[in-house]
Amino acid sequence: MATINDLIYQLQSSGIYDFVLPFLLVFTIVFAILEKTQVLGKAKKNINLVVSLVIALIVINQFEIVDRLNLFLPKVALFIVVAVMFLVLIGLFSAKEHQGFSGILLFVFAIVSLFIIYWALVPSSSDLFGSGGGSDIGYW
Repeated sequence: MATINDLIYQLQSSGIYDFVLPFLLVFTIVFAILEKTQVLGKAKKNINLVVSLVIALIVINQFEIVDRLNLFLPKVALFIVVAVMFLVLIGLFSAKEHQGFSGILLFVFAIVSLFIIYWALVPSSSDLFGSGGGSDIGYW
């Protein structure tokens, strides 16, 4: 029986992560920019498509750029998740204006939320203040 790990391994070994996903990302971003700015003229979707295709193919031919993208994008995704969770926490504390939360109290909630986010991102071997966890077994 195939598991999700087998599927991800097969996608990785077939080059989906190294070539197809960076190609789709670069192609989509360049095409969207060309369509929005209309640099090549109005109603020139076919020209925008060809230019985006060529640029994306040139980019994925440069392995250093693809490696940088593969290292950079997971960090950006983590930042986006952290930022959204921060906004959710702030929204949780200031959900309704008629609750009477003042600006100072919202600032305190924002600081507490930042500590919670920091705590969530710290490796599990250490706690918030860096004392190294609660167990002294194996550490001298």
